[in-house]
Amino acid sequence: MDLTAALMDEFASRQVMAARFPMLTRHGVPDADLTIHSHFLSYLAALAQPLGYSGVVECPLPVAPGDRWAALGEVRPDVVWFDKADNAPVVAFEFERFERGSESKLRIKTENLNIAYLRSGGRLQLAVLIYWVRSGIAPRAMREVSARYRAGFVRHGVQVPAAGCPLCIFKCSWRSVAGGLVVSDILPVEVT
Repeated sequence: MDLTAALMDEFASRQVMAARFPMLTRHGVPDADLTIHSHFLSYLAALAQPLGYSGVVECPLPVAPGDRWAALGEVRPDVVWFDKADNAPVVAFEFERFERGSESKLRIKTENLNIAYLRSGGRLQLAVLIYWVRSGIAPRAMREVSARYRAGFVRHGVQVPAAGCPLCIFKCSWRSVAGGLVVSDILPVEVT
């Protein structure tokens, strides 16, 4: 299965979202505390099922003691999809609110996706960063946000190599309705 194409199809049509999470498409979700985050992570985890995977929210990918990646600290992607046959992690997602000037938060999220790939033993097939906005604002330097994923970086004195799976970045725009915010669109920004 082409996971990138499957995500792009769903994000364009939002059929699963509309059927299973009408608060994201019709009723609205209040923009208070972590409500948007919680609702969208639930959607991403549920989206795994019709595509043949199991989705888990806030799932750390553990590393064996003494493994060279242990020094990087805990990494807990917002959602991880697992293969039902062998329980291998297949896709890792990060979902983050973007506000003007917060590119560094997005950069850290892409670094975490890179570490998730390493902790998966190279089994991760796709890493996905979705940043969400209430208006049309966008990060000024998306290439800089994703550059470390492609080139590697240093964290806690450990050289982290480039990840070996594709990174997809999507922009999720929200609009106001009487009940709060609903998803307006989810557009691809960068697909590598």
